[in-house]
Amino acid sequence: MEECLDLLVEAIATANYAGKVLIALDVAASEFHCEDRPGYYDLDKKSNKANHQVLSGECLKEYYLALISKYPSTLVMQSCLIIS
Repeated sequence: MEECLDLLVEAIATANYAGKVLIALDVAASEFHCEDRPGYYDLDKKSNKANHQVLSGECLKEYYLALISKYPSTLVMQSCLIIS
């Protein structure tokens, strides 16, 4: 995900919109929750990778907070919850 965010930040800067645009991530966590492991999320659920990255809800929250810290113009949304 960070590679995508880096490209977005670069494109925003190239277009002279730095500081004028926010990046919003609708994380749709319900799309990758583990049905067999409540409270865990498979970030590669819809991929063909052999090894999937599975995080607990707490670790997923920390990951989102790290993204917000690294990309200060980023909003993370889940339904009506917005973290910025």
